[in-house]
Amino acid sequence: MEFKRRDLFIEVNDLHFTHPHYLESTQTYLLRALLILPRPNVANREALRILESTERGELIGNEAEFHEKALFKQTVEGPFAIGLQLSEAVAEDSFAAILGEIVSGTVETAGSLLAARALPILRSGIRTSARFFAGRLKDKDPVIIAEDFQEVTQADNHTLTLNLTAVETLKKSVPKRGSKATRKPPAKVILREGEIVATAEIQLGYFS
Repeated sequence: MEFKRRDLFIEVNDLHFTHPHYLESTQTYLLRALLILPRPNVANREALRILESTERGELIGNEAEFHEKALFKQTVEGPFAIGLQLSEAVAEDSFAAILGEIVSGTVETAGSLLAARALPILRSGIRTSARFFAGRLKDKDPVIIAEDFQEVTQADNHTLTLNLTAVETLKKSVPKRGSKATRKPPAKVILREGEIVATAEIQLGYFS
């Protein structure tokens, strides 16, 4: 089957936390968006956004600025995939020096067009190599806490819902009360691997 090459605009209409642990956090997070295998000889495109959650857990809403909602304006051909990865909370002063570089950063990597069935293999490779700033932060690159990827085969305007699920179980130490014991306090599970952390609504609009 021959696929027509078309121009596509992708934006996030809504992105909000759904897991109780992240509600009312009012902290800064990093969003990494991936457009995977958009056309022959392009392995992926990447965009990074700095987002601050509201007391309701909202990261991107209807009233968000254009540069926050817009992810890609790209030419696509054939099936491709969209992925979103959300970092742990990040101290804003740790990346103040490179804010200008990442507000609307993109990366293009040459590669061969893979069959749609190869996407799960590519996905596992992306997770292991996903370093937001390649070690340029003061302490360390932020850890990815949740992600979701979806294949796109529908060549008309439509929306996608991505459920970003936890990539690993998160535990937090709970100090003992009224005890002088020196043993390490027990850890409480506050997030389990596979639980939905956030939900995103992605709008795809073809314009040629």
